[in-house]
Amino acid sequence: MTRRGIVLCFALLTMLLAGSSLFAEESRTLLVHDERGAFLQVDTRPSEVGASAAENPPGRDEVIWHRNIAPIYYSTSISNEERIFTGAQTVAEMHAVSGEGTPLWEHNDNDTYTAAARDADRFASVTINDGIAGATIRGWQESDSTPLWTNDIPDCNVSGYCLQVSHDGALVSVGLRMAEGGGTPRIYNFDGDTGVTISTFDGAAGNPRAVVLSDDASLVATRFSATIYVIETATGTERWSAGIGASADPLAFSGNGNLLASGWTSMRVYQWNGDIYQFEWSHSGGGSSWYLKQCAFSADGSALVAAWYTTNYNQNK
Repeated sequence: MTRRGIVLCFALLTMLLAGSSLFAEESRTLLVHDERGAFLQVDTRPSEVGASAAENPPGRDEVIWHRNIAPIYYSTSISNEERIFTGAQTVAEMHAVSGEGTPLWEHNDNDTYTAAARDADRFASVTINDGIAGATIRGWQESDSTPLWTNDIPDCNVSGYCLQVSHDGALVSVGLRMAEGGGTPRIYNFDGDTGVTISTFDGAAGNPRAVVLSDDASLVATRFSATIYVIETATGTERWSAGIGASADPLAFSGNGNLLASGWTSMRVYQWNGDIYQFEWSHSGGGSSWYLKQCAFSADGSALVAAWYTTNYNQNK
């Protein structure tokens, strides 16, 4: 059965369960894991009729609200666990985490991608700007549809870019492929309050694939195609770089900047030894058919989570 057929079957089953008075049950869709990956399964369980909310609280998989619009959403970023900033083909929207999903405000724009601060009410966006054959970078606060600042970056290819905001909102880091030099990949580091450029860094070649920051934003790690760079934010000076043999997006940086993880057919982990990021170990997701989709360190760097997929996109680990 195709993935579309599976989804349609699940949707029909859910509608039948919800619409029939013969079932005093609630259902939820779960991921069931085995050695092949993760698979969808509908789980039905008796509901306690008449139980209070305190006795029968909603599950963590319960939808609080959802919103559909005609243009495609490109990104969703959450700040301070209170606001969600979404970027789409024609509009950027600010939402409350709770409530009904109605936007608090909207900003009409073109092909917008967003990022958020973790511990502050600051957001950033990168938008394709056909008028300058480049990109427009904006800094935002959650309360206002008027940007704090706007920077136009002409003559760059926005088909390959990446964006990150430091946890406190003080730094916005953007990766773009410039037209000059036959396609120079460049990192811009902007002051989160004013949009003033703090530093830039040019890589040797490739598309900007990912950018991540240390907790204090003193270091920026980025991937330009198959090469990883670690950059000192204040000066744009390269601290270290290495090729990992494959062009992909996954990249993780520990909060203190001492650990790096990245990869594609296998995940490679590096640790700072005072001079270089020394290779420590690698791990395959399950053979040649598995590829790394995303990875992330815990806050203290003691754990690493990795997500893997197969080429048919039907299985995940």
